[in-house]
Amino acid sequence: MERQRWLAVLWLAVGTLSCAVLGAWHRAGARGSEPAPVPPSGGPDAFGYTYDVCVPFSWVEATGGAQVPRGVNVYRGPFPIGFRLRFYGAECSQFWVSSNGVVLFDDRGSGYEQRYTNMGIPSADMPNNMAAPFWDDLRCNLSGQVRYQVFGQEPDRILVVEWREVGVAAACAPPITFEALLFEGSNEIRFQYLHMTANPWGNGRGATVGIENANGRVGLQYSFCQPAVWDGLAISFRYPGAATPAATRSATPMATASPTATGGPTSTATGTPTSTATGTLTRTATPTSTCTAVPSATGTPTPTPVATPTATCAVTPTPTDMPMPTDLPTATPTLLATATEPPPRYAVFLPAMAAHSESGRQGPD
Repeated sequence: MERQRWLAVLWLAVGTLSCAVLGAWHRAGARGSEPAPVPPSGGPDAFGYTYDVCVPFSWVEATGGAQVPRGVNVYRGPFPIGFRLRFYGAECSQFWVSSNGVVLFDDRGSGYEQRYTNMGIPSADMPNNMAAPFWDDLRCNLSGQVRYQVFGQEPDRILVVEWREVGVAAACAPPITFEALLFEGSNEIRFQYLHMTANPWGNGRGATVGIENANGRVGLQYSFCQPAVWDGLAISFRYPGAATPAATRSATPMATASPTATGGPTSTATGTPTSTATGTLTRTATPTSTCTAVPSATGTPTPTPVATPTATCAVTPTPTDMPMPTDLPTATPTLLATATEPPPRYAVFLPAMAAHSESGRQGPD
């Protein structure tokens, strides 16, 4: 019995050490020194996409949708988007999911599975044609899961792909939770982050966040190995000419087909995902993120944060210069009396003071 206990302790220690070594190894290489701050808005790229972090955060639960079969360094699909999404000028009706935090819009074979090591965007190296809310070496084979669900009715449907409680290879715990939302009509792609910063690598310092076209020559990167992700963050990637996005619309989940998941040449998908067509869109009450947490290193003007009620401030009157008293002429002294100088005149100024309070929120490790 004692021998078995020691073997269990040894096995746990080896597992923890291997997790840390694997994370350090896959990030080995010149990453530069301290990364530059990430601007709160960016673009346009060569196609015209822009991004903005000053959008409402409104978490959408996809736990009632279809579950993607688990795996490590694998991709699954195709799955139906549920509507026609325009992405870099092409119409997409289906998608694939990578266990490493990427939504893909085509099937290029086993190259996707080998890319657990993320890179900057754009890059002609695979994978391409993707939306990456958190591209990193993730672990979806234990308690973590990936689910997708379509909400709403035409022409305002939303596809939600959620990575829930997945691990990061560099730090197996605590798990992280994030999602990608695809909007019908506006073709907006929005990334949202629910639980990230408790994990030492959950702030994005080892991940890539952004979008990229089919040949990898055009893309828009939000961050690459930079601590620019925090709990309550929402990033909107806007299609050229699209209107400013509003809060996520409330809707009833739409029933979708039950496709059989397929993987690349080296992956094996097990099970048939099914989606649930009942229930209502659920949001987790999380404060709206603000724009003050990520300073701009390039002089980009900081967008105005989402307005929040604040106490009104009484205007403090500006004091005006009061004329100083002038010296009165002194009478010529005589032997009988000397003229005395009148007392000076002083102005009294009492400024008003008002209290001012302000509220906000921030997040990226």
